Amino acid sequence: MAANSSRLVVVGRNSSVWARVKPYVGSSAFELSHEEVEATNILPTDIVWILSYSRSDEDNRRLLSRLAAAGARQTIYVSSATAITGDKYRCYSYPRSKFHAEIAAVELLRASIVRFGVVYEREDELPGGVTLATSLEAIARAMQKSLRSGPQTIPRDLFEPVNRPFRSVTERLAYAVYTTLVQIVPTPCLLRPLDLLLRMLGWNWYGYVFLSNRQWLTTT
Repeated sequence: MAANSSRLVVVGRNSSVWARVKPYVGSSAFELSHEEVEATNILPTDIVWILSYSRSDEDNRRLLSRLAAAGARQTIYVSSATAITGDKYRCYSYPRSKFHAEIAAVELLRASIVRFGVVYEREDELPGGVTLATSLEAIARAMQKSLRSGPQTIPRDLFEPVNRPFRSVTERLAYAVYTTLVQIVPTPCLLRPLDLLLRMLGWNWYGYVFLSNRQWLTTT
């Protein structure tokens, strides 16, 4: 269990998620960029949340090794709900690299893994359909709880399914067609050109987000 004197250390000063959650946490957190880790003495009592991320497996392992050398002992590696797809679809580098980073974080730091869904402040930011999502308030609560009770008390899956209406009948139809295509094509990677079109339309439920939502909902 974490001591009352524990510091909340956030590795990922420039993380977009941290920029959004910081106002909910307050000014008590000690922020570091990945470049500042080597020059920082991290105390065994510190609770370290790792938000820094690279699409390079080598870069991620290098950061984790630096944290171990800096004295990090109580760590939480922030991963993604999309990591559930792991190595299943090779055309999606983000979930694959997150999955590999999870393994490295446990190996090098014995870290606790926490997976975020799509991060939001208001539910109307989320795409139509069912989305595995994590509110900024939930992240802030988890960070404060980790200070009181330790990393092991934070659930791995820090997200919940949120069902949002589609903006139009056209979008609802497109979602139904996409669902059918995913089921009949040899690999969803063939749908990448369609993903680009959906992104241009602002319908952000496609690709590995769609696949991870679907896999999680059908296996839990």
